[in-house]
Amino acid sequence: MRRTLLAGLAVALVLGGGQVQAQQTQEFTGLNLAMLCHWTAPAQPKPASTANSKPNSATAKTNDVAAPGDINRCVARILGTIDGVIAGEKISNDKPKICLPPNTSVPDQTGAVRKYAGQHSDALKEGAGLLIRGAIEAAYPCH
Repeated sequence: MRRTLLAGLAVALVLGGGQVQAQQTQEFTGLNLAMLCHWTAPAQPKPASTANSKPNSATAKTNDVAAPGDINRCVARILGTIDGVIAGEKISNDKPKICLPPNTSVPDQTGAVRKYAGQHSDALKEGAGLLIRGAIEAAYPCH
């Protein structure tokens, strides 16, 4: 499985033209993915308000409504990971574990990941790629 995941990541890197946004200080976890996709809204301290204070971009954004850019990045990360994992399975000698039906919609794929994240809170501590792979394996297993 580790070889398949590494092959999938290599394919994702090649398909992405080498433009991978690396997390330098910490891994992009399932919780980071959930926050990007606005599946969770972590409590944030309210800034002290004063009559002369001006809102800044950090405090002006709320987690109640996802910005279009966040949703696009959320969907792109999920679909890119799925494509990379499936491509990795195809180029490896491992038996495929994911059998995604040809006409599976984007909402079905992202919904499967969201549902899995909601049912497996421990997976939020793992890397986002492992969370996505686990979700898609569970939702679309090969028989």
